[in-house]
Amino acid sequence: MNSIKYMAVVLVVVTMFVPTVLVVMVVVRVRLDLFQPQVGYSSPAQTGIMDDLGLIVAKYSLFGSILTIGAMMGAIVSGQIADYIGRRGTMGFSEIFCLAGWLAIAFSKGAWWLDLGRLLVGCGMGLLSYVVPIYIAEITPKNLRGGFTTVHQLMICCGVSLTYLIGAFVKWRTLALIGKNWSKERV
Repeated sequence: MNSIKYMAVVLVVVTMFVPTVLVVMVVVRVRLDLFQPQVGYSSPAQTGIMDDLGLIVAKYSLFGSILTIGAMMGAIVSGQIADYIGRRGTMGFSEIFCLAGWLAIAFSKGAWWLDLGRLLVGCGMGLLSYVVPIYIAEITPKNLRGGFTTVHQLMICCGVSLTYLIGAFVKWRTLALIGKNWSKERV
């Protein structure tokens, strides 16, 4: 509920300075795929995870790279799932993977749970990589589609930077729970 109040305040403030169409675009964009913390998670969390769980560099390297394997798996099936349950339904379906993955990472006691969580988050991310740009293009006016889909990519980059920034000040488990909350806010 706090995020809705926050979004309302931001909406009121922003509407004083930009056209309403752009405000709607930003609100939809933020609600759909807020910041993509999964991409930038492994770098700020590395020292904490390796120290807490006693991982060697090879095991942590697997954790860092397995996200891409999950993303490939999610991307392969994203089109079929979107055709079957729709774009918005696919975004909701991806949340199952993202939330389960972040919880597995946050509460892991060993490398196996870290890797499983990262793989699940990657699957969710792969599903989103197809449906979010298409959904944004479908709901925006024809003359603004290019700008809206550009903002989608810009928000991903900003989210990675924000994850690096927050990761410098919080522990890795807290950062994973923040990622879980970002994932939950997406749809």
